[in-house]
Amino acid sequence: MRISQSCGCKKIDPREVGDKILELYHRMNNSDGHEQHMFSYLAKSVECHTVEEMAKVMARSGDYYSWVCTNSDFLSNTRQRERFNNSFTKQMRVFMQTFDNKYKTGEVFDTKDLLPDMEQVLGRHNCLMFSPLHFQDEVIGYAANSFNPIYFLFQNTRRFINNTNQIMESFKNRQRLERANAELARIHMLDPMTGIYNRRGFYKNVRKLISKAEKQGVGVWVFSIDMDNLKKINDLYGHNEGDKAIKAVASLMTKCTAEGGICSRFGGDEFVAVIAETDGADSFYEKVSRSIAEYNRRSKSPYDVSISCGYKAGKPKTLKEIDDLMKASDREMYTQKRKHHSRRD
Repeated sequence: MRISQSCGCKKIDPREVGDKILELYHRMNNSDGHEQHMFSYLAKSVECHTVEEMAKVMARSGDYYSWVCTNSDFLSNTRQRERFNNSFTKQMRVFMQTFDNKYKTGEVFDTKDLLPDMEQVLGRHNCLMFSPLHFQDEVIGYAANSFNPIYFLFQNTRRFINNTNQIMESFKNRQRLERANAELARIHMLDPMTGIYNRRGFYKNVRKLISKAEKQGVGVWVFSIDMDNLKKINDLYGHNEGDKAIKAVASLMTKCTAEGGICSRFGGDEFVAVIAETDGADSFYEKVSRSIAEYNRRSKSPYDVSISCGYKAGKPKTLKEIDDLMKASDREMYTQKRKHHSRRD
């Protein structure tokens, strides 16, 4: 390094040269350190699955006092129709606010206020810098941070903003993908006709029910339910009426299932329900029977909907034990079905 003046009339003190070199190295070290800090910011953000997790990482990566505010439709699947100048929504949401070694998220405020509690912010900070957040042509929101003009390093803030733009876009896409996968998994567990659990959904969720019952020290009731005369309804009145009857039974069973119970359609006119033992088998069966009788009175259909039901209680710990209870309740159900047929004959 050579320090001089154009006129050469002033002698340069070697100590001044040393001070300038030290200052340069100090700036380079600070820049390298902040760059490593930003690499860590990127790496940690990939592991975040919730706004709370992301806000925590962001708060530790930004300035001491900072805000990241997003459009209120940022994480929704569709953009709001009305935006200010096609950029910001009428209200913004605080994605992250850090202060006094703490952070918070979720507060909603009017966009015209720029920040929540703006008067208090201006009373506490002399200088604020706002930076837009966007990815390509999509406006995300803006970031703000307080700073001291003497010690402010713009390149650090610029690096943080550039990384945050990419992080927010990646986070939004992950959120949408997770929601889509969750919805796909949910659909795969539901019977498309009735909307209640199918066989896959039953086995997926019955584990939680028997685990909860075991912790409470109680057993469960397993019900096998079969519709009566579905073939006759289909033959005489058409499959649309048969489907209507199946949907009616599914809906009534769901309404009668105690909170936390499971109602599922295994196929055709076969249903399985599981409730906690404390809720009472007779009570459940009576509710379903009364509901079906009420439905028949109001439906004005040329046929009556009826069911045969068998049930068994136990304290299963595995799916095999659930299957054993289902087989036992099936046997009872078919016994009742034979009685129903003999009465009609």
